[in-house]
Amino acid sequence: MGPLLAAGSLYLQDPGTRLAVELLGPRAGETVLDLCAAPGGKSLLIVDALGTGRVVAMDLPASRIDRLKENLSRTAAVGAALVQADLLEGSAAAVLVEHGLPGQYSAVLLDAPCSNTGVMRHRVDVKWRLQENDFPKHARQQGALLAAAARLVAPGGRLVYSTCSIDASENQKVVEAFLDRNRAIALEKSAVAVPWIDRHDGAAAFLLHKA
Repeated sequence: MGPLLAAGSLYLQDPGTRLAVELLGPRAGETVLDLCAAPGGKSLLIVDALGTGRVVAMDLPASRIDRLKENLSRTAAVGAALVQADLLEGSAAAVLVEHGLPGQYSAVLLDAPCSNTGVMRHRVDVKWRLQENDFPKHARQQGALLAAAARLVAPGGRLVYSTCSIDASENQKVVEAFLDRNRAIALEKSAVAVPWIDRHDGAAAFLLHKA
């Protein structure tokens, strides 16, 4: 296993990671936009699902960006582009176009920052740092990110919103509030995993369709 990991032929992830990408259903030849992409695990899953096509990964120019660059360098048949930008500042579409990329996509994944309550079994810091008022703070940011992500979805396209939280305030309630404000977008399907039932990390994912 060691040589495979070193060569980039093997990437270990918890099964909960797959929920969002499976709901998105990347199609061969598609260009998929992966938002909040670092460190790149879901980008690699998208690459595997595409077979051919392209993944565009966007995230903040922060400490995890180096891991994202490293993971994107492992793609072969599928093209990969990295965009360092803040989804909530300015026009993300304009930034993408400046990089010679489309401003809208048929498939968009937003794996939003969250409380991490679904991954506490190996993120032991969560139970010490998490405060009660963190949940509404996360929900406000997640709602803003979801609205910004939706603007990058082409008409008829699909958008998956996901978190590694098991708290409804960061999942179902964020999506419900977003849909109340965006009648042209509908919820098609959702998937929620909880550790004590599914025997792996907790996660939630929601597949939205833009009319």
